[in-house]
Amino acid sequence: MVMCYAVTLFTSALLLFLIQPMAGKMLLPFFGGTPAVWNVCMVFFQTFLLLGYGYAHFCTKIRQFRRQIFLHFTLMAIGLAALPFSFDTEPPADAIPAIFLLMQLSINLGLPFFIVSSSAPLLQNWFSRTNHPTAQDPYYLYAASNLGSLIALFGYPLLVEPALRLNNQSLTWTLGYILLIALIGTCGLWAFRSSQSKATVRPIPVGEMDGGLDPLNKPSVRQRFFWIFCAFVPSSMMLGTTTYITTNVAALPLLWVFPLALYLTTFILVFARKKLISQAVLARIAPFAAISFAPFFFFSIRISEFFLIYLHLGMFFLIALVCHGQLAAHRPHPRYLTGFYFWMSVGGVLGGIFNTLIAPLLFLQIIEYPLALLLACMVFPKVVTDLEHTQKQKKDLGRLVILSAALMGLFFFKNHIPSGLQHLVFFLVFSASALVCLSCKERRLSFALAVGILLLASAHLAVWDQGQRIYSSRNFFGVKQVVADRESGIHYLYHGTTVHGAQRIDSHGEITPLTYYHPLGPAADIFNISRSSNVQRKVAVIGLGVGSLASYARPGDHFTFFEIDPEIEGIARNERFFRFLSTIQGNFEVVLGDGRLTITKAKSGEFDVIVLDAFSSDAIPAHLLTREAVAIYLDKLAPEGILLFHISNRFLNLEPLMAGLAKELGLRCLIRDDNRIAKSLEKTGFLPSTYAAMGRPESKIRHLKDNPHWKEIHPAVKPMVWTDQFSNLIQLLK
Repeated sequence: MVMCYAVTLFTSALLLFLIQPMAGKMLLPFFGGTPAVWNVCMVFFQTFLLLGYGYAHFCTKIRQFRRQIFLHFTLMAIGLAALPFSFDTEPPADAIPAIFLLMQLSINLGLPFFIVSSSAPLLQNWFSRTNHPTAQDPYYLYAASNLGSLIALFGYPLLVEPALRLNNQSLTWTLGYILLIALIGTCGLWAFRSSQSKATVRPIPVGEMDGGLDPLNKPSVRQRFFWIFCAFVPSSMMLGTTTYITTNVAALPLLWVFPLALYLTTFILVFARKKLISQAVLARIAPFAAISFAPFFFFSIRISEFFLIYLHLGMFFLIALVCHGQLAAHRPHPRYLTGFYFWMSVGGVLGGIFNTLIAPLLFLQIIEYPLALLLACMVFPKVVTDLEHTQKQKKDLGRLVILSAALMGLFFFKNHIPSGLQHLVFFLVFSASALVCLSCKERRLSFALAVGILLLASAHLAVWDQGQRIYSSRNFFGVKQVVADRESGIHYLYHGTTVHGAQRIDSHGEITPLTYYHPLGPAADIFNISRSSNVQRKVAVIGLGVGSLASYARPGDHFTFFEIDPEIEGIARNERFFRFLSTIQGNFEVVLGDGRLTITKAKSGEFDVIVLDAFSSDAIPAHLLTREAVAIYLDKLAPEGILLFHISNRFLNLEPLMAGLAKELGLRCLIRDDNRIAKSLEKTGFLPSTYAAMGRPESKIRHLKDNPHWKEIHPAVKPMVWTDQFSNLIQLLK
């Protein structure tokens, strides 16, 4: 009997978490591959999970057990009508991204996902009705459910994604849904027969379970709020970690699943029958980890970005383990099992809504991510019972006031501190703040306040180290900042942690392109080739940035910039920040919308050069680099035209993809790796880059053969091709 329930719960969780990366990947192309798509999807999944738990809670209140089973089977049968699922509706130009995505998911996936999501609490409740010896504590079955979720998350990028096209993935999921109906039918029949023959139910003695709740007493309102809070914090931090990783690496399901997989792993560990990690051990580790990690919300390690990602994942795992451990330690009697899962799900949904819908309106920076750590400090387990708790809290308050006053004084005079002493100042500030944190680590509220001061100090020092922030904005597509370097006078546009263009603003009105577009780099080579004739050029650029490439326009040229983020257009047009567009020698227009979707409206053979430069931070919008996408660009390219791909990336090697696309479409491809640029040039605003140029054999790309910087792709590079139905990131990781 136990095995039957475990297999059914495993299967339902497998389906539930296979559909998440599947749906996210289908929806990514509609909004340029921005990582925010995943966060909106997570809000949908969490909301419908809450609805599923609410339905399970309602269903268990039906007195006649046979009616419960009949109702559930009826809904599962109706859910078949929505399968197999797909997303074919393109968003209108004026669509609000989050609302559009939520509507598409609700219409196409709502009912099947709702039904499958109710399986875990409903089946555990059914199992508690049986006469099995472990029926009085069915929480351990939750581990089987989360194991299925974990296998689904890793199985998708490693097995499902490489083996099946998207439409076949949907069909396979439908077959799994039919199998689940049969398994749940078996469990329902077993539970019905067992409940009929079950004479009495042995009540669990008070205190036998970790929660220690009397089965005759309902959980209090305070207890329910505690469940909500403990579920809210890791849910919020999971989305914060996901945003960090997908913004700085790639917006692909492979990277989305890591935080979610760790999230589920913590449930497996804390709800297991044998505790592998005690709360006492976590109580001693967590404060030291929180203090050490605080600066890394704001500072990046350029020489080892992957190490930084591991650090973020590790800290999230620890916080989730602490919070979910508190949930497990305060779980109620099985009589209130469905209610427990419902309130726990409420916390998860609130965390998702806060990060995805509320935080972008409240904060101009990703404040919600470090805020989750701050809130987690308030639920860290107590190490000891302190009889002098109140007296020590007063001393804590005194230390915190002194530290705050000292930091405020330091930051007030920061402009008078020489730049060479910045690292020393940071070390002193961190050391002083860390010592105060450690002195009150056994008192939750005091410790949380101390960590809050440390986070604020780190955030302030990060801005000081980067330069003067003169503009900041945030929308669905992420955080954009314009930062002025005090010494060079250069304005930089940051999207996430990556520079997306720069210009030196001075009285001379210099319009020399900097960063990856400088006059000595690969982009300049392509525009110099097309200068050889007096014909007026038409250039398409997918990805506006600050408009750096507009500096290569001649009188009579026409540049069309395709940009999905309206905020970027506003920044590029603002002469106080950047002047490439306002000083362009030719004509230009900005077309808002996803580059691949909007360029299809252009005439065949219209453009002499098409530049692909639409990466958000280091994230790769996979739908812009598929065989079908490049075929669209070729149709819009003049016979002698050149396709230019900006493939600079800290994490991914895109040369195999370039080689495969060129071979598949009969194009010639050359690569220029400019990553060995001199340090002296970096100080002037020049940044290293890698570009791939493609064109038909008879196109102007043939003129690059005499340029020693441009090379054929090495024969040892194994070509690979992405399509609209297939893309896989693993093979491209450096």
